Amino acid sequence: MTIGFIGAGVMARALGKGLVQGGVVAATNLICSAPTPQDGQPFLDLLPGARWTAGNDDVVRQSDLTILAVKPQVLPEAMAALGEISAGKLFLSIAAGVTIEKIRGWLHPTARVVRAMPNTPMQVGEGASVYAGGPNVTEADCALVHRILSAAGRAWRVDENQIDTI
Repeated sequence: MTIGFIGAGVMARALGKGLVQGGVVAATNLICSAPTPQDGQPFLDLLPGARWTAGNDDVVRQSDLTILAVKPQVLPEAMAALGEISAGKLFLSIAAGVTIEKIRGWLHPTARVVRAMPNTPMQVGEGASVYAGGPNVTEADCALVHRILSAAGRAWRVDENQIDTI
């Protein structure tokens, strides 16, 4: 399984580290995108064997799951070229305050979107995350997301309308 990250910042690195240390995937099965190689380098330094690309579309094409790990205000630009290539693909968004409906508006109608809200203790494997699945998301998708979020802490499935409150 290949897991991609659109964004290579603190939370992407925390999740990537948890995935590798938890034995979910090898670092060689991780790919991240960031605007410049320098922006992606901390991700690569933390996770030797992971790959970097400048193209968000490359991440989606190469990944079984794409984690949207950019700041909410950057998300519209990051999603701009993903429409058709997102068909049937699974996405996990950790962008605060951006609804599943909003994310689905940038993607192909068959894309599967899970929204999560992790917290910063994930950086040391003690995170707490909640997540909710949107239309098209299967129980297997939710089980995978649960496993991924649990690799860096604990995770609970909730209704989307509870995420912001939690």
